Amino acid sequence: MALAVVATNAAPTSLADTTGDNPVITLLTFLWLFNTSQPAQSVLDTTATRAEVLAPVDTTSGFTVTFAADLKPFAGERTLLEIPGVLLVRQRQHDPANRERQNYPAFRMPDGSVPVLEATLTLHSREHPDWTDMTLGIPLAMLRKPFGKHKIVLSFSGVDWKMYVDGQLLDNDFPFGYPEWAAKTTWAMDPAHVT
Repeated sequence: MALAVVATNAAPTSLADTTGDNPVITLLTFLWLFNTSQPAQSVLDTTATRAEVLAPVDTTSGFTVTFAADLKPFAGERTLLEIPGVLLVRQRQHDPANRERQNYPAFRMPDGSVPVLEATLTLHSREHPDWTDMTLGIPLAMLRKPFGKHKIVLSFSGVDWKMYVDGQLLDNDFPFGYPEWAAKTTWAMDPAHVT
């Protein structure tokens, strides 16, 4: 499986179209049509875990990232995928006593721990310059099989930010602002956990 950045005039017609064998980033349009027929702008796989990616022409129309993650037990925190200044996908251990931001502790592992999968979008807005990060996430214990391979889809449409895991919408929010992509950046994945 490979991870790719794809520019497109449309978005996928169904979630199934975005969760095939190859993870991709797809740029969406105002039409909300789901057809990812354009070639990848950049591809990552286990032999090329870092690559250059060019900024989308219109950063307000959105993008979609799809990939397979091999979620394994862990301690602390690990980065799975990063587009610097735009997106950070990570696993981390959440404090089981902390219910301030998310209700992650409602889903604990049998040992009482709360491992989570999170995707943080970095946003920029003139109206609210202090509103910079929007994180979607799930406690892994809510999955039928918390560890092992899972298909992840992260979709920013310009008006909403969604996380799908194995074809199910598990978290979403409505961002204020847009990512500011560098004209050229190097994005990377952890090949031990992303395929």
